[in-house]
Amino acid sequence: ADMLALGQAYAVYGFFPESDQCLQRAIALRPEAAANWFWSGLVLNRLGQTARSTERLLEAARLDPDRVDECRYIAARNHLRDDSLAKAEDEVRQIGPDHLAGQYLLAYLMVHTDRSAEAMPILDRLIARFAQVHRLYQLRARAEELLGDDEAARRDRETAERSV
Repeated sequence: ADMLALGQAYAVYGFFPESDQCLQRAIALRPEAAANWFWSGLVLNRLGQTARSTERLLEAARLDPDRVDECRYIAARNHLRDDSLAKAEDEVRQIGPDHLAGQYLLAYLMVHTDRSAEAMPILDRLIARFAQVHRLYQLRARAEELLGDDEAARRDRETAERSV
């Protein structure tokens, strides 16, 4: 627990190599602790070691079902950093429907890979639950534009501009 706490402190202050060393030690001492794997995955992400980060995050997800969506979201972003669009989409499709960032990323990937029609139900569902999030309207406006519905796109852009 002390090595985890020290690793977290180093990470919070931006000392990622030092944090990585502490977290590797924490994993060695308590490999059953999901928090050790999760924080190690976060730190490796910050160090640009995306493959190792993803491995650690998926181990954290295996150990702690409450972290699955967050771990998969960060793993998907790791895949995007590695230019592995298919892996990123596979990862993000496993994220639950209540994870806003993960569902937004899925819709974003669809809109930007010429599948706006597939993104629309996701965006509609997210906007119904999170009406205050202006980025959802912006992304839906982009999708509507690509689908040829300029009037709906204009309305969503206006709504996004009025959002906090």
